[in-house]
Amino acid sequence: AAVSRWRRINAPNRTRLAGTQAPDANDEYLFYQALVGAWTIGAQGTPSAEAARDIEPRLRAYMLKAVREAKLHTSWITPNTDYEAAVERFVVRTLSGKTAPAFLDAFLPFIDRVAAAGMTNALAQLVLKIASPGVADFYQGTEVWDHSLVDPDNRRPVEWDRRQRVLGELEPWLTRAAIPVADSSPDAELASQVTSLLASWPDGRIKTFVTAAGMRLRRARPTMFIHGSYVPLDVEGAYADHVVAFARQIDTDLLRHIAIPLPPLP
Repeated sequence: AAVSRWRRINAPNRTRLAGTQAPDANDEYLFYQALVGAWTIGAQGTPSAEAARDIEPRLRAYMLKAVREAKLHTSWITPNTDYEAAVERFVVRTLSGKTAPAFLDAFLPFIDRVAAAGMTNALAQLVLKIASPGVADFYQGTEVWDHSLVDPDNRRPVEWDRRQRVLGELEPWLTRAAIPVADSSPDAELASQVTSLLASWPDGRIKTFVTAAGMRLRRARPTMFIHGSYVPLDVEGAYADHVVAFARQIDTDLLRHIAIPLPPLP
């Protein structure tokens, strides 16, 4: 429904070429999909129209690479400059042309609606990557949220100073997270800190915390993660279809779960 509305708003931005429109429906859908995924949420947890200025040149480069590699209307070997120019115009007009205000008025509420769910999915995927069998492979710089598209976007320098500063600030809590505690006496202060990190999730610290805590767990239990078996677990309850649960086990040593509390989603 959202994409249909966006397509109606941006219809004047498409170009008629030899009996077809540029971009075609698939390429236009890809543009919206990439735009949603790469849109940066502000420090206050809300989408901002200012992000359009930053993302426009990146989307132009992304869409050029995408349509050439799709090899339907153009390619690297035999470029169709008319189609490529039409796709570039569409990106520019959609994000900064006459229809841009109407499009952003329709687009930003959608980002606001799905952002928290995207954050939850991202953290869940992070935990799965850390705890599942195999090597936990991290692309450099992704210790915080990373909205990079394909090259050359993903070749931008990593802000290592920022990541080191965040890791240093989290160090006391990471140390506490590594200390085993009885189920009957949870660390209330640590739980409160994690809740605070989740409340300010757009700054990326929660991802750094989960990444560092998980990797330190792997370092502390190398035999478990290298040689331990994978045991799928059954889940019961109203949200059973929304949970992935498993254990890692070696001999009698059982690692049942890695869990972090999540606030209710809107």
